Amino acid sequence: MYVNDLWHLEGSVHVYGRSKNHYVFLFEHVGDMHRIVDNGPYAIQGALIIVDYWKPDLILNRLLFDKMMVWVQLYGLPLECFSEEAGVRLGSAVGDVVKVDIDSLMPRNIRFLRLRVWISLDKPLISDFCLKFRDG
Repeated sequence: MYVNDLWHLEGSVHVYGRSKNHYVFLFEHVGDMHRIVDNGPYAIQGALIIVDYWKPDLILNRLLFDKMMVWVQLYGLPLECFSEEAGVRLGSAVGDVVKVDIDSLMPRNIRFLRLRVWISLDKPLISDFCLKFRDG
């Protein structure tokens, strides 16, 4: 299967079943499943793939995608913004912040701040916003 190579899995993943645009994946290794869910969404051959955990009593044709988690990169920030606290404050302009990806290894990435954020799919995306700095 194509995603086995794309996702660089330790085990394999199989399509257990599908209904219209919904697919149920069965992962051989639970670690692969967690990594894929935690790092999505994905674009595969031009299609957006949102991977989430199975929930009891889930009925596929009633599944509503009104929000999704995405990675956001914020560029052009002063160095004092590269912290967990600043990331949460800045990211709240985009959506609900789940994670601020701060490098613990030195040297750190200081080109951009990376955030994991829930965004609403029924609202326009924010492409930029302005910050007011002390120097004007």
